[in-house]
Amino acid sequence: FFSSRRRHTRCREVSWARRCVQETVTTLIETSLSADIVKQKGEFYFITKTGYFLLNDPMTIANMNYNHHVNYQGLFSLDEAIKTGKPTGLKVLGDWETIYPALSILPENAKQSWFTFDHFYSDSAFPEAVEKLLRLN
Repeated sequence: FFSSRRRHTRCREVSWARRCVQETVTTLIETSLSADIVKQKGEFYFITKTGYFLLNDPMTIANMNYNHHVNYQGLFSLDEAIKTGKPTGLKVLGDWETIYPALSILPENAKQSWFTFDHFYSDSAFPEAVEKLLRLN
């Protein structure tokens, strides 16, 4: 709802614009206040630096989307995965030993989040890896 042009808003404006129940928006705003994502001055809410980076920083966006679309539900099996040494949380996405054979058939949001995350971290390492490999010959 916040953008580079819109730096503040009222709770009721968010409810109306997003067609959300006022109580839902109030809960989200209160959570955002406690996490320092927004600050309040009177009846207006302003985005903080933390909120800005949550919305605009490529690394933060890649990590948040990856965890939301790929990891979140699987984390409910974390204890089992630690005990067995197997990716038991992967079952929420499908029946595979690893995620790699499934990358092309993951749900679209999981696939997009996976590749954005992967490229964010691997693309910057690729030139250095190629250089090291070329020096081996």
